[in-house]
Amino acid sequence: MNVSNSEILIEMYPRLYHMAHEGAWASIERFGLLSTSALLDLFEITDARRHELESCRRGKSEEIKRRTHGTALLRDQILLNEKKLAKALLDDLKPPQPMAFSRGLNTFLPIDEYPIAERRRKYGINGAVAEITVDYSVPDVREYVTEVYEIGGGEPRRDLLS
Repeated sequence: MNVSNSEILIEMYPRLYHMAHEGAWASIERFGLLSTSALLDLFEITDARRHELESCRRGKSEEIKRRTHGTALLRDQILLNEKKLAKALLDDLKPPQPMAFSRGLNTFLPIDEYPIAERRRKYGINGAVAEITVDYSVPDVREYVTEVYEIGGGEPRRDLLS
């Protein structure tokens, strides 16, 4: 019986984690977990502003607003070092496309094409997968969420999911 990569991934990592800024859950619950491109589409951000937010390193978090949708925060990319990133990239990728460790066209693959068994043998269960990229959005994220809470600021943990 063949076991799919999706099944292996779920077995290895039954829980995934996502970190968002304070107050983001209501919007995530309403619209889903959205990539930067999906947020810019939803908020109808176009032209030069869109290019700046989507394709250039963000030195600070950027707030976007739309009366019907409220506010969203595109997180900063302060830790992104474009010079180091450019040296690490393979396959003619440019700094706006990934993060600062070796990445190429085979880095971001659909689950069923990802060499998960090979990477598990090479790096162990803790290193086989570092992160999962969502292509555009998870519109029905509420269906998968088991826990939502806020932490930090010297305050006790506050559960947001009932």
